[in-house]
This record gives sequence, C-alpha cells and structure tokens, in this order.
Amino acid sequence: MTSKLFSNLGLRPELNAFFTFFFDIVVTLFVMLGLLSFVGFPVTFIIEKVTPALALGVLLGNLVYSRMAISLSKQTGEQKTAIPLGIDITSVVAIILLIVGPSLQFFNAEFEDPEKALLYSWYVGMGTSLWLGIIKFALAFCNDAIRRFIPMAGMLGSIAGVAFVWLGANPVLSAFQMPLIGLLALIICIVSLMAHVRLPVGAPGALVALLICLPLYYVFESFGLIPEHTASSNSADMLGLHLPYLQMGGLEHLFGYTLGYLAIIAPLAILVSVIATNIVAAARLSNLNYSTRNVIIADAAATFTLGLFGGVGQTTPYLGIETYKRMGAGHLYCMFTILAMLMICFSGLLNFMLSYIPEAVFLPLLVIVCIDIISLAFSSSKTKESNHTPAIIVAMIPAVINLVYVKMDGLLNTVHFGLMSAQAKIDGALAGGLASELHFGLNTLLSNHWYNGYYAMRVLSQGYILTAIFWGATVALMMDKRLKQASYFLAVAGVFSLFGIIHSVTATGSMYLPWNLPADLAPRLLSLPYEISGAYFISALFLFGLSFQEKAAPKL
Repeated sequence: MTSKLFSNLGLRPELNAFFTFFFDIVVTLFVMLGLLSFVGFPVTFIIEKVTPALALGVLLGNLVYSRMAISLSKQTGEQKTAIPLGIDITSVVAIILLIVGPSLQFFNAEFEDPEKALLYSWYVGMGTSLWLGIIKFALAFCNDAIRRFIPMAGMLGSIAGVAFVWLGANPVLSAFQMPLIGLLALIICIVSLMAHVRLPVGAPGALVALLICLPLYYVFESFGLIPEHTASSNSADMLGLHLPYLQMGGLEHLFGYTLGYLAIIAPLAILVSVIATNIVAAARLSNLNYSTRNVIIADAAATFTLGLFGGVGQTTPYLGIETYKRMGAGHLYCMFTILAMLMICFSGLLNFMLSYIPEAVFLPLLVIVCIDIISLAFSSSKTKESNHTPAIIVAMIPAVINLVYVKMDGLLNTVHFGLMSAQAKIDGALAGGLASELHFGLNTLLSNHWYNGYYAMRVLSQGYILTAIFWGATVALMMDKRLKQASYFLAVAGVFSLFGIIHSVTATGSMYLPWNLPADLAPRLLSLPYEISGAYFISALFLFGLSFQEKAAPKL
C-alpha cells in the first residue's frame, strides 16, 4: 500500500535517489569524523563545532542547485534533475591528513598547550576551506583558460591517484579487518551501483548493504566470529542541539600559517572546479543545460560558508547526476537529503550512528566512488586525436608512494614514541643506557641506504597532488609531441621543488628557502632540493632542445 502511494505521488524515484545520495554524504562524514579523531581532535569537538558547519554548506549549495533545476523545469516545461552537492571526500582526506594533522603536531610542539594547539589547527582547517572557496570563485571566471593550459590528463590523473589510494586501497584494507561483513557489503554495492542489477523492490544498494550487513555483524559478533565494534561510551551524551556559529578564527589565520599549504589547497580547488565543469558538460548531453559558471560559484559560496562557520573540507557537485536522472528524480531528493543532513548533524546523531555502525559496513561505498573517478579519468584520456592513458598512470604514482610513506612514517613514529615511553618507565641510569642501546640497534638495523629511500618517499609524498598534475601534464604534452610546452611544466616544477612547494624535505611539507633549512636536518635532506630542482631543469632543457629537431619522417 505504502509502495503504491509513493508511486502515485511520484516519490519512488526521489526516494531511491535520496537514499543513494544521503549515504554517499554520510560515508564522507564518517570518514571525516574518523580521520579528525585519528589526528587528535576530540569527538565532542567535531560533533559540536565541525559537522554542523558542513551541514550548513551542503544546505546552501543544494538549495541553489534545486532552484536552478526548478527554473530550468519552468523554462522547458519538463522535469529536470538537480545537480547534487555534497562534501568532497578526496579533499577531506587530503586536508585532514596533509594540513590539519601536521598543523596540530606543529602547534603542539610550538605552544605545549593541547587546547591552544587544537584551536589553532582548527583555524588552519577553516582557513583552508575559505581559501578553497576564494580560489573556486576566481576559477569560475577563468576555468576555461586553465583547462586549455593544463591537459585534462594532469588534472584527472592526480585525482585518480588520490581516489585509488584513499578511496580504494585504504578502505578495502579497513573493510577486510572484518571480511565476513566487508566483502559482502562490497559485493552488494558493486552489483547494484556498478553492475546496475536491480535489487528487491528496487531498493538502493547502499540501504540494502546497511540493512543486511549491520544485523549480520551483530549476529557474528554475538558468536565471537568477528572483532567487537566498540561503541563510544558517551555517544548518547552528545545528542542535543548543535547549531553552527560564525567563527572568525579562519579569517584571522587566512594569511598566516595556512598560506604554507597553498600548494595542496590550490590543486584541490582546481580539481573540484574541473569536476564541476565535466559534470555540467555531461549533463548538457542529457538536456540539462546548467551554467558552468553559476554551478562553480554556488559551490564556492557553499565552501566559503562552511569555512566561516567552523567546517573543515570543501563542497563539490557529485558525479551521480546521471544516475539520479536515470532513476527519474527531480529536485526533491536534494530536499530530502538536506533535511536528513540537518537532523543528524544538528542533533549529534552522526556520532551515535558511527558508534553502532562498523566501518566495514559503509567503507565499501568509497570503493564505488573510487571506481567512478578512475573510470572517468581513463575514459576521458582517450580521444580521436590522442591517447593520454600513460599520462593518467604516471600521474597516479605519487599518490601510491604517499600511501606507503604515510604507513611507514606512522610505524616509525610508533616505534619512536614506544622507545620514549619505555625510557620513561625505567629509573635512572638504566633508563638512559637501555634507550641508548635500543636507539643504536634501530640505527644499525635501518642503514643509510634504507634512510635514503625513506627520504625519497618523503619528498615524493609532499605536495603529491600538485606533483601529479605536473607529471601527468608533462607526459600528456609529450604524447602530443608538444615538447616545448612540456619543458615549461618541468621548468616550473623545478622552481617549485627548490622552495618546497612540491617535494618538500620537511616532515610537515612546508615551504622554505633552501639555504635557510634547519641545520639539524639529515645531510641528505639538505642537498635534495638542489638535486631535484636540477633534475627538472636538465630534463626541461633536454625537451626544449628536442622541440627544435626537425620531424622529418622517411617517405615509404
């Protein structure tokens, strides 16, 4: 009866689209909550300060996009699907792991006051969101010029690398910590969302995965077949009204410490703007004639707003508009999503949900996003005139190296703090002697050759998104025989690497003057800026000279 009523009201397509869109955003919020907790933010702080601001940004963007759809529907006399706007998960991962986390470590060492360090790193996160909004607003008026200057393979290859690592490999690794649940959730998502196999009563794949895997988890857990999911002891205490408030910390730090991360911020803004442009272009093929400039401006305003009110991240138009159009949805699914977002973010329900839903249930959804992004990158790399697939592959390499470096660096830090903890528990001279012996043993085990490889991973990891754009663009231009233009990208990369904009030798990835680097850095790190910069310049000169070679092919 209820199903028939929904069909008569035309709500079934809207509800199908709603569940898919809503769980897509919820997964991103879960990841954001988990990552901020991982780098040191208290869950209470996140629930009260950060998530309400994110909901406000999503609210603003979806209201504008829904208004665009209503206006277009009135002009054409037929229903038009609204562009969905959510939180960009790639930016969430990059901002937290590459900006907010290192900032918290820096301020903890600088102030020796955990509360002050927490606030300042939060301000840096807000400042990052403000910069993203500002840059995207500017890109709305020059996006076409940037697209002509930078080959698409560089843009899409860099985001494909981030997706492969942080939305593909890492979630699968986490999901397989509970394979009885994680694999089943992954299969349900792939068969419904990628293979487009219709599930019973046309239910959305994300909802089916939740309804099947969550009860199964608690059944398996009761028999001791899988690890216990520890619920937050105070998740119920966080339930209450949490409204976003205007925060000035991000504006106050807009031109301070945050500026050092522009090498990460700018590529993220450019990539989302490029994605928005591609989404609008694809939508036009389905008679959804939205203005690219207006879509990017609305997204920029939503991102700036969430930064003003305490959010960390950026909004983005979602790639699912074609899926929702195929479902027959209009704009109501965005309205339903807004209401659900406000309910879970303004009430504290988000943490309550996360406390009782294991990661293995919802992380496989990220793999679907990963597949979509990488598929888009490779399909866009092939045209009648050229094949930029090699450029996409090359652009993905820095992200893979970044994952290895993050895991290895975390292991070394764990060993380091373990030794410090062991030293603190042993009294007097014995403590110093034991610690010295352990440290000596560690250095003996890890040779200079090993450390050279570790340092190489560090410099390839720092600013890896911008590095990927340079590498992908250079290879794409070489594939098109545009060697002179390729040499320009290498020359700019040489300048950027000299000052730490990419390939920074510091642990935080900050910029610097190479002759003013701290003297306590390893000698190898002190020389790397000059070596890497020189390598780029030599390669640029080689391509520049080769560009003048006459392309005389023998006639057969």
